Amino acid sequence: MTDVMHVETKPIAPTDRVEVQEIGDKLGLPGLILVRFNPDTGETYGFTIQRFSHVRRKMMWQDRTLQAKQAVDRLVARLQESWGESHSRHLALSH
Repeated sequence: MTDVMHVETKPIAPTDRVEVQEIGDKLGLPGLILVRFNPDTGETYGFTIQRFSHVRRKMMWQDRTLQAKQAVDRLVARLQESWGESHSRHLALSH
């Protein structure tokens, strides 16, 4: 059993020039993601993701962390907004 995922985004014509570059390091996954592309046109033909189960777990963790951070940011914004409104009302009542 292999733990590799191949994603084809566009068929490669026999005359197309194809290069492969490792891009996993740009995503915090060094050595795990390869992209196939045409350097002349910039077209992407596909990706190879090695150790896919590890990559998937890491991406899910990053997504959950981002979702948690966004939720905390929203909560803090609401608290600040609410505190600002009640603080303003309190100041208005005391003057």
